[in-house]
Amino acid sequence: MPHFSPPVRRFALLAALAAAGLSTPACQSGADSDVALLRLRLVDDALLAGNNEALHANEGTVKLLHALTERNRNAPADVVLLGQAEAVHDSTRALVGHLRDVREQLLRRTDNHVHFKHLNELRAVASLLPGGEQGAAGGLQRRLTRHARLLGQVVPDRRAAAKPLHADFAAASVASALAALARLEAGVLLRETEALASLQARVGPTDLPVTARAWATAEARTVAPGSTYKAELYLAQALYRPGHLTMTANGQPVSIDAGGFGRVAFTAPALGGALRRQLAWEGTVRVRLAGHDTTFRVRVPYTVVRRR
Repeated sequence: MPHFSPPVRRFALLAALAAAGLSTPACQSGADSDVALLRLRLVDDALLAGNNEALHANEGTVKLLHALTERNRNAPADVVLLGQAEAVHDSTRALVGHLRDVREQLLRRTDNHVHFKHLNELRAVASLLPGGEQGAAGGLQRRLTRHARLLGQVVPDRRAAAKPLHADFAAASVASALAALARLEAGVLLRETEALASLQARVGPTDLPVTARAWATAEARTVAPGSTYKAELYLAQALYRPGHLTMTANGQPVSIDAGGFGRVAFTAPALGGALRRQLAWEGTVRVRLAGHDTTFRVRVPYTVVRRR
């Protein structure tokens, strides 16, 4: 389960509370109706406060991703993840902005923009948010669907994010519509938080398992009788996880064993008319370290001699 900050957990709980109290039964008495509408007003205010905190927190996460990507020297993989995070954040801000615009229009049309006083009005909601594919409610639903589709592409492991939130304003009062808009905001922001957390977990250094092996490197592969043979003996460590490390020898791929050590093998070139040839092969090891791709190169001398 992902870990969320207290403000995010709070607005997620408030979203559930709003969903439970969206409608005000028509059969209630005037006093009961006033109490119910006041309760919806309080829920609406609390949701908006939580939504504003979530907007600020998600903005901070995107800035953190910028910093992590720069720290990792703009590694290509991290740049891609940062671009996805920015796309999600931009889409979320645009969608939240649209929901706020609808909210403001509804408040002004019903003379509720200064103080809530006509919360039980139904006709204004039906006029501003008519149903059907071509109505404003249908347009809002298409926006929600596009946003969910983007989330599904960015974090395909989270199937719930790809399912669009549902905008339903049929027979809704102003109070119910306001709570529904705030609930949609909360859902959109919660999904953004989850998506950004998933992307953040994939940005940064890759920890690779370490294997060790005794290794020796000779100063010369060919020695004369009576001469001194010299070599370095050391403990070599290999960083390896399948798919995170590649090797080549003279530009050709090298097979890597389970410990992360490459097995170099190639056919020595012909001598022609010479008795020996001093040659060298070039090796490369490409690995992702400290959040960016790094290539190590080595030049290994060897001697080709004619068989006796």
